Amino acid sequence: MHRRLVSLLAVAMFCASSVVLAEEAPPPPPPLEGGSGGWSVYSGHTVHSGSAFAAELGWPGINASFLHAAGSNFDIGARFTFNYGTEITFGIAPAMNLHALLRFGLLDKGLFSMALQAEPGLGFFFTAGGGMVIFIPVALQMGIHPIRPLAILLGIELRPQIIIGFGGGGGAAFGMPMLFVNPGVEYELTNNVALTFRMAFGPGIVAAGNGSGVGFSFRALMGVAFKF
Repeated sequence: MHRRLVSLLAVAMFCASSVVLAEEAPPPPPPLEGGSGGWSVYSGHTVHSGSAFAAELGWPGINASFLHAAGSNFDIGARFTFNYGTEITFGIAPAMNLHALLRFGLLDKGLFSMALQAEPGLGFFFTAGGGMVIFIPVALQMGIHPIRPLAILLGIELRPQIIIGFGGGGGAAFGMPMLFVNPGVEYELTNNVALTFRMAFGPGIVAAGNGSGVGFSFRALMGVAFKF
């Protein structure tokens, strides 16, 4: 009888201590959604759900973008840019542009993602009497996700544009910045805030009635993105 009573007391004390430890143990932190499964504005991932706002500063100017998840792999939105540099050659050319944004998620394999982006738009420049630009850019955006918060950005971007001058009797030209590699990074500080840095470079072709030429197209922008 004595042994049975001791055994019952030991079992009761063990159960009570287990309950106390379970109550005192803090809940595990929620996983950080990033890298291999989170939202993105520049990699092969899309916003997935809700909306996102992003702003950037650098060369050739500043921009602000809005994206809304119209589906789990499809974003729609708009981007406004004010450029103090030209997109085709490395020079000063103040301009304002407004673009529509369409992003389609093509592939998501955890470590690697890929998306297609179309960015048609209309802009106005203020040098040489001013003029208008019609943009028809397309880009293949890719991301490598070695850890959940980090996306290493890569891509290929073609930015064909029709340039219509207002000054000096007017005229039209065709421009084609071809931006290859497009290296960059996107890092999520929290589930809803990400820091971004992206570059792009390649030849910029201009064809006009008085001749054609090739310049150097370059872009370097750093910014922040918010999901809500």
